[in-house]
Amino acid sequence: MDVSVPVQQLSEELRQVWSADPLTRNWPYPDVVLLPADQRALVVCPTAAGAGAVPATSAVFCPTTGKVLLDRKWLVKDVQQRYGNWGLAYWIATGLGQAIREKAALPGPALSLAGANLQANCLAGLLLYQRPGLRPGTPKQWLSPAFNAYAAGDAGTQGMPGQRAYALLSGLGGTASSCASTAIAALSTNSVPDPALLKELAEDADNRATAIQRQFSPENLLPRTPRNLQQGLAI
Repeated sequence: MDVSVPVQQLSEELRQVWSADPLTRNWPYPDVVLLPADQRALVVCPTAAGAGAVPATSAVFCPTTGKVLLDRKWLVKDVQQRYGNWGLAYWIATGLGQAIREKAALPGPALSLAGANLQANCLAGLLLYQRPGLRPGTPKQWLSPAFNAYAAGDAGTQGMPGQRAYALLSGLGGTASSCASTAIAALSTNSVPDPALLKELAEDADNRATAIQRQFSPENLLPRTPRNLQQGLAI
């Protein structure tokens, strides 16, 4: 299955967000590189491991080249088949979230490796929600890529599945939390304004779908004005 065309299209959508957002518009947009099927992102950019990236990941920001590297193997084998373009957009945006963390002087406490990945997920949500065309077709798809992004053994460096889902949902405007480092540090210890929602997101798929449906019902979410990066980091 060829993912090159949708990756190019989705990257262009996110480039428009990047170019318009007050935080990023004066920065060059990172090249989004879809690697050949026989190349792994951490082999191409071993320095990304220092920021907490793990081998079985679909996207990393490479600090030495300033590029977002996409793992074609995982995107084709897992992401696109399960989530379609929404899953591809999630991973590109998460790579861009890592880039923002690298470039911006974010106030607040230093984050653990898991906290850094949670913040990248939250920033991805802020980017994605600014482009209506990037949103998935059904509410139950919103958080599934974040929840299933990593194996259980990677939770120590990538955050727990429910935490990643909550972080993405926060960036999308669906929780009372923000993407600020203080809020993300609290999330990494499960200390959030709405712990019942966090618990619900961490439970079985049916419960997650119910929680997502409630948070993303039209009367709750669609009238909201999308937040830019600075607004999402300042709340």
